[in-house]
Amino acid sequence: MRLSFLAMIVCGSVTSAQGKVWVVDDDGGPGVDFTEVQSAVDAAADGDVVLIEDGSYVAVTVSGKGLTLAGEEDAQVLVGRLNVAGLGANQSFVARDLTIGTSSVVIGRGEHLLLPDNSGPILFEECSIGTLLTLDTRGATVDACASVVFVHSELHGSPGVSGLIGQARPGLVITTSSVHLFFCDVRGGRGKDGDTGDVDGKGGATGISITGGFLYLGGATVEGGAGGDAFFLSCGFGGNGGFGLAIGDAASVVRILDSTLVGGSGGSLGPGPCPVPGSQAPPVSDFFGADLTTLPGLARSMQSESPVREGQVATSTYFGQPGDFVFGSWGIAQNHVYWEVFGGTSLPVTLASVFLGVVPPSGSFSFGLPLGNLAPGVDSLKIFSQIMILPQGSPLILGNPTAVVILDESF
Repeated sequence: MRLSFLAMIVCGSVTSAQGKVWVVDDDGGPGVDFTEVQSAVDAAADGDVVLIEDGSYVAVTVSGKGLTLAGEEDAQVLVGRLNVAGLGANQSFVARDLTIGTSSVVIGRGEHLLLPDNSGPILFEECSIGTLLTLDTRGATVDACASVVFVHSELHGSPGVSGLIGQARPGLVITTSSVHLFFCDVRGGRGKDGDTGDVDGKGGATGISITGGFLYLGGATVEGGAGGDAFFLSCGFGGNGGFGLAIGDAASVVRILDSTLVGGSGGSLGPGPCPVPGSQAPPVSDFFGADLTTLPGLARSMQSESPVREGQVATSTYFGQPGDFVFGSWGIAQNHVYWEVFGGTSLPVTLASVFLGVVPPSGSFSFGLPLGNLAPGVDSLKIFSQIMILPQGSPLILGNPTAVVILDESF
């Protein structure tokens, strides 16, 4: 009853059109607007949803538009690259259930995901970035962005490949930006092995590099790339491993909650009376004495199904500790605010909150938000939600946020 009333409050607060839904399918067919994502982006206006069916699509650029790019539930959506730039402070962007990065071995010399000069909030959820084999390509670059949140996502830099040009690249590079990662896997690329042209193994890449920004890690895993091995018929050096996290200045601020940071292992040396193998890198490089704090406590996770149609039930699953008291908050807009006292970043502009229950001995439970019909003329709605946890004998903490895209039943 509580969740039904909550859904009525959230969905009922929207009485005007929230943006058109554009359907993309590379196979075409009835009900399909475009066969390429870029064509839908070009046609879309602020607030629109681009619903992407199973398929492989070329690179996409979003310039100054607050959009939602959502992969259809259970679809395999591959986008060559993604560039989101120029969002104003009153615009926001959401991407869900996308694989970003080329599907073939090519020389990238750039990044799979580029986010420059965005004043509005950005959310990536359940996305795989740079996990397919490419060369010389960063997983993601975030530059001059007010706030970017990654949830349950992977960000991988390219490895170096023996005999080919290009080096190992970082999983994530942050400059002058605020970035928040919840339950993400970030990896630097493995260093190139030595070959006949250059017998020494090359260094592994850093997992995350930050300069002049803010970084929050909650329940994340960050690994530097392993160093490359020396050429097996030589007496070359092994490459050094990459740092898990490299902090490039004293002004950066880093907060770490229940996360694993690992430096890359060193590459092996060649046979015989050779030099030395590569060195294992430390998990964190902080030569400048930045503001780095490891927060107490354990991170808590929530995952939600998306997209869902009006009249269905939006199901979410919580993973935590037995005995946790779990609360949820819901809203229709995102505004990222880091709270040191709660050990996390809040995302929804809250319209309603409710007590969800106590975590059973299994450590997880699912709950459903029954959805009514959207108002006439409303084709879509985004609901942003977040869990708040009161552990036994501990202060309130924040879990990860999530976004659910609700569509009219005609889509």
